[in-house]
Amino acid sequence: MLMPASKRIIAWSQKFQWNTDKLFCRYYCSKFEEALRRPQASVEKFHSKEVASQISRCGQPTFTTHPFLLSEGEILPGIRREEFKQRRYQFMELIFADSLLMYGKPMHHVIIVPSATKLYMTEKIPYIFHQNTDFLYLSGCLEPDTALVMTGSCMENMTSTFFVQRPDPHAELWDGPRTGIHDAPKLFGVDEALTILELSNFLVRNAKKHPDYLLYYDLLNNNPLVVQPLITNHIQQFNIKCKSCKKFVDQLRLIKSPAEQNLMRRACEISSLAIEKAMEVTKPGVTEHQLFATVDYESRMRGAEILAYPPVVASGRNANIIHYISNNQIVDDGNLILMDAGCEYHGYCGDITRTWPVNGKFSNYQRILYEIVLEVQKSLIETCAEKISLNNVYRKMLFLLGQHLQSEKILNIDSSNSTELNEIVRQLCPHHVSHYLGMDVHDGRTVEKDIPLVPGMIVTIEPGLYTKENSHLAPEFWNLGIRIEDDVLITDTNYEVLSARCPKEVRDVERIMRK
Repeated sequence: MLMPASKRIIAWSQKFQWNTDKLFCRYYCSKFEEALRRPQASVEKFHSKEVASQISRCGQPTFTTHPFLLSEGEILPGIRREEFKQRRYQFMELIFADSLLMYGKPMHHVIIVPSATKLYMTEKIPYIFHQNTDFLYLSGCLEPDTALVMTGSCMENMTSTFFVQRPDPHAELWDGPRTGIHDAPKLFGVDEALTILELSNFLVRNAKKHPDYLLYYDLLNNNPLVVQPLITNHIQQFNIKCKSCKKFVDQLRLIKSPAEQNLMRRACEISSLAIEKAMEVTKPGVTEHQLFATVDYESRMRGAEILAYPPVVASGRNANIIHYISNNQIVDDGNLILMDAGCEYHGYCGDITRTWPVNGKFSNYQRILYEIVLEVQKSLIETCAEKISLNNVYRKMLFLLGQHLQSEKILNIDSSNSTELNEIVRQLCPHHVSHYLGMDVHDGRTVEKDIPLVPGMIVTIEPGLYTKENSHLAPEFWNLGIRIEDDVLITDTNYEVLSARCPKEVRDVERIMRK
């Protein structure tokens, strides 16, 4: 039996013939945060002290082992077990409603969300492990080679099962403890736990009991060592179709809960301070790699685990390469530095770009282009209060950049030809002006950019100008690359710039570099 909200969505879509993907996304964008605060009869109270005392060994920090990091009742810093259970509840509600709309009757579902797999540089030397963010979002588990499986035909018979690594004293001697089948339900709030070796039999039992069941697994996940071969064999054995559940997770992840917003604030604050420090140490003769090392060090020293992505530290004409990550040049007097960097803080990402002069002082031509980008960026941030879509923000960016470039008489073009002007601006700024931000730098890859912004979304605003040797510009403006990017939380009545701590006004940048 579906919740009333899901019934209303289906009724509306049938009556008005709406696109159901967009409809689900828009509805849950407005309702998810409210649902997080609403008590559910199916969600039991988390007696944290009792649970903590019952857990013997697990493969990640807990309040008992890391009280400086976690408060009572939290699985991850700032996020309690109830929130993870509520996420799974909302996730299954979306899937049940979608399949009822498609098939016209309740169907049995098996949804498999795997963890990431540990990968190795060479033989027994691992890369730094990074969790599959969809799995982390729904479970809170930081361990590799595990899986979350949710089953049921309606909310009343929904169950969640954790598949964990089997105990292995020799492996645990080298890699640390693993959360076992007895501790996983208590720690993560699932109904039961089995070893990962039992997943195949679990799927076979479901297939025999429910021959027409629906299997959900993201085959693009590319989990080669544990789950993916098993899923592939199961699909072939029972001749069933497999659907991706990615779009449903993305729709939920689009709206950040209050706990997530706090983690994002801190991620952006750390990223801002690290970039400010990189500005301070910049001088002619340092290398792009040294500035990379500065922002990495400053982020980690403030509590970030890693950088959220390989940073761009591009001096001079390197800044015209949008994803320049070689970071191996010496920075020269008279050039600009474009740095695109952000840290990851307990699973949540900052993403900030700043541009500054190597010698601490903008030249006249650098300043003209920089202030154009800055004024456009500030205007676009103001539009976030209007709750327009990201694609509309992009269209406004093209218009404003063209308007400013013409008013400064930088372009050699007839101002009456708007089509030609738009095309030139696209050449000067070849990327979109915004993307969703969260646990991934480019969050919500299946969510369209033409839906209105709603409270709880976090987006980037990042206009840029990349001039190269462009025939439409005077030579004194060639080979400059400028981008300014901030992270913006959409609130109920306005917006909040989470990266406001990072300097971007000309006077502030030049003041910091005089220190």
